[in-house]
Order: sequence, then structure tokens, then C-alpha cells
Amino acid sequence: MVGLRLCQLAMMFCNISILCQLPLALNRLVAVTSPVAYSSVFSNRRTMYILVCLWIVGCATVSPYFFDGCAFVYEIDTFLWAYSNNSCGNAMVTFDFVYGTSIEVAVITLDMTTFFAICVRTKKLAKLRNGEKELRQLRKNISFYLQGCIISGFYVVMIFSFFHLSKFAKTKWTAFAATTGFWLVAQGISGAAIFAFNGSFRKTLSCYRSKEGETSKKCPTTVAWHPK
Repeated sequence: MVGLRLCQLAMMFCNISILCQLPLALNRLVAVTSPVAYSSVFSNRRTMYILVCLWIVGCATVSPYFFDGCAFVYEIDTFLWAYSNNSCGNAMVTFDFVYGTSIEVAVITLDMTTFFAICVRTKKLAKLRNGEKELRQLRKNISFYLQGCIISGFYVVMIFSFFHLSKFAKTKWTAFAATTGFWLVAQGISGAAIFAFNGSFRKTLSCYRSKEGETSKKCPTTVAWHPK
């Protein structure tokens, strides 16, 4: 029973991580197209509401597994994640695939819109004499855009591999690589991308504090997770 619940938790966290890509893509779009309104659109309170909604939706996606006869388990013999071999299991396979695919399609659409907005805005700012400050901010937003594209790309590969490539696995280890392996890689790349494209985050990790407890000038007091 404990192992079964752990599998459900794993699916819940995966669904939440996939869903998180949607507000982040919208975040990038607003940062590029409406930088002045960004702070009000993504205020601390609204961001908190978004996070709460993400967790509620994530929990709801795995709620069917708490009913008898509906399960999502990890088979040790085959190294594969398996759904119940019944109507509930078949429905959940379809739901999980449509859920992940729909979100990634929406994310890619938002990212493409952001890309065209970046191109248009860059041309406009390049023509302005006093647009250097905004142009620097736009370039910073571009780094967040690239971060999101990399993460989304790996999530697309993860979903495709989990539901399709795994069917062609001939050994247990290729099955593991096509499912759990890609799953772990996508999550790892997600964290690595945040570290690679977020200078403030890197500085925070590498900064130090003096013995007197005073913050070093090289150490930022806050981490800019999102462009402002």
C-alpha cells in the first residue's frame, strides 16, 4: 500500500511540474510585451494564488487512483510504470497523455508568441536613442525565455518517450531509460537551466557572509526568479 501511494505521489509531482510550465510561459510573455504591468499582473498575492491552484490541480489529477481497481504502479520485473488493466487504467493513460500534451502545446504557443514579441520589441528599441536601458532589460528577459524553451523541450521529449518510445524497449534497461530515465533527466535539466540562466541565483549560491554577520557586497539579498 505504501509503495502504491508513493507511485501516486510521483505522478502528482510530475503533473504539477508539467503544469508549472504554463504560468511560467505566460510570465515570460507578459515580461516581454508588458514590462510596466508585469509587477501588478504577477504580484506576490497573485503568484501565491497561482501556486495554490497548481497544487490543487496536481492533487486532482491523481485522485482517481484512490478508488479501488484504479492504480498506477512501478513494475520491478519490467522497470516500467503501469496503469491498471481495466477501464479506469485505460482512461487514465489517455488523460495523462492528453493532459501533458495539451499543456506543452499551450506552452510552445505562448513561447512562439513571446519570440515574435521579442523580435518586434528589439527592432523598436534599437531605433530609439533612449531605449538602451529597456533593451538591456529585454535581453535579460530573453535569457529567461531561452531557459523556458529548454525546459519545455525536454518535457516534450519526456512525455513522448514515456508514452511512445517505451513501447519499443526490448530490455529492462532501455525501458527504464525511456521512462524513468527521461523523467529524471527532464527534472534535472529543469533545475540546471534555472542555475545556468539565472545570474542572481548563481551569485546567491556562491556568496558568503562575514564573521560579523554582515552581508557581503558580492552577495545579493534577494534572488530574481522572474524578470521584473
